[in-house]
Amino acid sequence: MNKAIIAGLLCFILAGGYQSACADISIGYETLTILPNAPVLYLNDPGSGWGLKASADFGTSFISGLTSALTSAFTFGLTNPTFSFATLSLTKDIGRDGNIRDYIRLGAFFLTARTSSASETRTIPTVGIGRDVSKFLNDNLIGNIELSFPEILTLNLRYSF
Repeated sequence: MNKAIIAGLLCFILAGGYQSACADISIGYETLTILPNAPVLYLNDPGSGWGLKASADFGTSFISGLTSALTSAFTFGLTNPTFSFATLSLTKDIGRDGNIRDYIRLGAFFLTARTSSASETRTIPTVGIGRDVSKFLNDNLIGNIELSFPEILTLNLRYSF
């Protein structure tokens, strides 16, 4: 998880540099289909089509809580782990048309399990395709749908600065 926290902090620090380079910065919240999932940060340079996506649930999402509860139940309370995840992905535009941006993403999904005596982080490659709709309910909101592995289907609403 330390790698994920460092990567997330780097993204937030780089956000200041990206903003001065005329990149779009947006923050929001994504759902895993309809279940609450994680806060998300997007950085996107419209000129080059490259961007970054970072998200982390810090152990607060429905999926992390359910996984922790099920693991505890199946081990009869002998192990009470807490799960959390973070993602860091590079995005590349594959199409733009007015307020619609289509992109692909490639990155890493960091899954961390902690008990009172140990911590283990697994890294899973992530790949996906997504669509952003700018000016979604007003001028600063962006609606997004994304199909990806391992998250399957995420929906999010972000505020653009």
